[in-house]
Amino acid sequence: MRILFVLLFTMMSRNASSIGSVEYLEVDNNVVLFSTSEPKSGARPTCVNIANSGDLWAISLATESGRAVYSLILTAMAKGNTAALNIESANNCQDKDGIESASKVSVGAVSEPVSDKALSHSIGLYRADGISRIGTVLSMGIERNSWYYVTEEASSETLFLQNEADYRAVYYYFKSDDCTGTPYISTYENIPIFNTTYDNGNAYISDGPSSSEYARSRMHEANGYCHTYSSNTVLSLYKIKPYEHEICGQGKCVIRQD
Repeated sequence: MRILFVLLFTMMSRNASSIGSVEYLEVDNNVVLFSTSEPKSGARPTCVNIANSGDLWAISLATESGRAVYSLILTAMAKGNTAALNIESANNCQDKDGIESASKVSVGAVSEPVSDKALSHSIGLYRADGISRIGTVLSMGIERNSWYYVTEEASSETLFLQNEADYRAVYYYFKSDDCTGTPYISTYENIPIFNTTYDNGNAYISDGPSSSEYARSRMHEANGYCHTYSSNTVLSLYKIKPYEHEICGQGKCVIRQD
């Protein structure tokens, strides 16, 4: 009878655990926060804020074991709903106040989706053409138009990308009377220019230092209106050339639901 009582008590008071595909992942300073597609089972430690983060797990990146677990989570996330995490609780909140720390994490293959949640679409990061996929967005960065993401290549860290500032050239200057021929700009030395109406909105950058050039006409960037000067107007102008970002291509990276 005593043996039966001990067995029942152990079953009733076991620590929290969860099994499921990766549903959420965030890096908060030096701590990884994540959750799975299935809610936790078992008892949470009293330090957990059940209302706000009851199903979240925390792991510190300050330790070698924590970094290894993080790499394992990224691997599982890249496999989508074909891989499931098995998580056991450390029964404390030592890595992040109010959030339960994970003591053991393993990954295994599944033949079917763990739940309907696992079928939710991912957010893809794409080159400016909107076709060439770069990776999967994990979370937004603090900076405007920035993202943390992963690719299919194994890595111990998440990747970070921020689109460059949204500069626009107000006018394009030409030596012809009708805004044709080689265009020049008067500002933004060595700064990419985006969202232009000139040449189908492609991105450009200044080509070399400015020089004193005469202009016969100018085109307004916003509406494409061409204004012809009554005489040659001498300005400090830059030639421009197409701009190619090493990751995004000729323009800004975009995100969309896969």
